[in-house]
Amino acid sequence: MRAAGLLTRLAREDEGRSLASLALGEVSADDYISSIKANIARVLNDRRGNALSAPNYGLTDFNDGAFESDDMAAYIKNDIVECILAFEPRVESVRVHPIPREDTPLDLRFQLQLSVQHRPGDDPLHFEVQLGNGAVKVI
Repeated sequence: MRAAGLLTRLAREDEGRSLASLALGEVSADDYISSIKANIARVLNDRRGNALSAPNYGLTDFNDGAFESDDMAAYIKNDIVECILAFEPRVESVRVHPIPREDTPLDLRFQLQLSVQHRPGDDPLHFEVQLGNGAVKVI
């Protein structure tokens, strides 16, 4: 497992965990999953083209009307897969499935199924992604 970031390790020093054990990669499964989830949220909440050093970082801005509504879910699905595979190195594979929502037609939801490196057990991770109101939530 990858170690948590420097600031996270420093913050946890108060919790009785030694920095040495964290630096060696002894991270709990919950912390590892939370780190992946937080990074995916960061990547998906940025817009493609905003990071000069990584032009493909973030989702494409779909508000410009360049896509037909029938194709929108397919384009977003493919964009999510590309972003996660490119910018979350712990994820080996991604499956994305749209979740139809009649009660909130302006919000798009997708189910993510992720195969993750160095994860105890073989079960894939499952997250839900909600796009709406200009933000992406990873649940």
